[in-house]
Amino acid sequence: MEPGIIITTLVILALIFAPFIAMYIRSRAKRNTKIVQLKDFAISHNSKISSYEYCKNFVIGIDENTKNLFFIKTIKDEISEQAIDLKSIQWCKITNSSRSAKTAGGSSTVVERLELNFYPKNKNDKEIILELYNHNSGLQLSGEFQIAETYLEKINRLIS
Repeated sequence: MEPGIIITTLVILALIFAPFIAMYIRSRAKRNTKIVQLKDFAISHNSKISSYEYCKNFVIGIDENTKNLFFIKTIKDEISEQAIDLKSIQWCKITNSSRSAKTAGGSSTVVERLELNFYPKNKNDKEIILELYNHNSGLQLSGEFQIAETYLEKINRLIS
């Protein structure tokens, strides 16, 4: 093959793959920023994250030694941070709000909201809700169920 053809082919391939590589780099940078933000949030509460999960618009982490849960959610440019002392929680459950929708092939279930609900030991304290998914956000479900189930198991193990 001639060097001109090889160089032209390499340039074309670079132009084709460059946008995908740039998107990957941006998404990894965003993910890493959120994880650092979660770890800093935990440090501000005298905790250290022992495990965490990242999902599109939120990051959740837990310090199993101090029994603290940390949650940071970003919607557009608004950041919501929550720290939960699991020692004050009696029990936790997943709330999956869904509805049935008619489709051409019959009907399907549409998830409207997915939450982790925390019920305090002190009956005077309010229930704490971590919203993991809301269909109004315009995002599709991508692992939120699995994260909710994983963290429900971890939380209930720590509070029992």
